Amino acid sequence: MFNLSNKTVKRLFIFVLIYLPLQYAVVGIVGLKSSEPWPAFVFPGFKSVYVYGDSYQLNDFVLAVEINDNRLMREFTPRQFFYEIPNSQLAGFVRTNLESAVDIRAFDSSTRKWFHERGNELLGTPARNIYYVHRRRHMTRIDGRLKTDSVKVVKRVRIAEVAD
Repeated sequence: MFNLSNKTVKRLFIFVLIYLPLQYAVVGIVGLKSSEPWPAFVFPGFKSVYVYGDSYQLNDFVLAVEINDNRLMREFTPRQFFYEIPNSQLAGFVRTNLESAVDIRAFDSSTRKWFHERGNELLGTPARNIYYVHRRRHMTRIDGRLKTDSVKVVKRVRIAEVAD
């Protein structure tokens, strides 16, 4: 193993003793200006839940698949749609590949075909258009229970179109 001298161990101890409070001070300062950076940075699977007194704001991400010509939709969570991807990697995968309309437009035909095949598999019937939808839900705590006040669609991007 490593042969550390007493002097090296003392320096390492002093460094950690100084570094940890400075690290938490930076987190505190960032937390005053916006939300705390650690959950998204260290654990990408964490979602941001913004709390305003008794009100909450949550972000929902779904893949909406059209079932037929009447535009009937069935929604799937990213966990349902991308079931092979480990939960710890799912949020980062979605953020990297689906958050930007530019990235989605860059999908080649085989990627769009894969989305249709997955939609067909999950529906058990031919999928039509497939959309990535980002919604923001506002909720209020009433009598100890959360009640949805409103839902706003932040982004809706078509991932794959049906070939007519």
